[in-house]
Amino acid sequence: MLMNEHAECRSAMRGIIGYESQEEIDLMIEQHAEAKEQVYELVEVIRPTMVTEEGHAALAEIESALEAYFEKEAEVIEIGATQDEALSLQAQEMAIEELTPLYNDVDAAIENLMAVNVEKEEQMNTVLTVLVYGALIVLVVALAGMVSISKTISYKIARGILKKISKYFEKTPPGIPGGAVACFLSLDFVACFIRLF
Repeated sequence: MLMNEHAECRSAMRGIIGYESQEEIDLMIEQHAEAKEQVYELVEVIRPTMVTEEGHAALAEIESALEAYFEKEAEVIEIGATQDEALSLQAQEMAIEELTPLYNDVDAAIENLMAVNVEKEEQMNTVLTVLVYGALIVLVVALAGMVSISKTISYKIARGILKKISKYFEKTPPGIPGGAVACFLSLDFVACFIRLF
């Protein structure tokens, strides 16, 4: 977006110094002002998203390049915003010789910011991937630990209950081979209760 709006500024500037009709020149001046304002608004939109030192440095580079470009562009427009053909040609030569390198500097600074953001995004993706896998491993280990602990606890509780029940049924009830304890160990509790009572 920033690159596009900056290109719109350049396009409007070319119209300002190239058109012969004052109406067209005035229209291009208006479009240029809008595009330039949009460029600065986009810089302010980008600013809070810069969280790294490299991002801040890249944004400062863009701002510096924009300042140099717009300063020279103002000179070009001041000379070429006229119907005077000689002044218009002078402004066009200035735009080609002096303004084009500054325009390219702005583009290079914007491309640098994009490269920094892509690099940081790749680094962040790597960190997040490691964190996700680490969290998954911790979750699996914790789940296995909980299952093991709950199995141990349930076994101890079952043994405790079985010991208490076996005290009540030390005698072998009639019709239950192996006694009440054997019946409960068989896990056929319903049949055991029916036979015991």
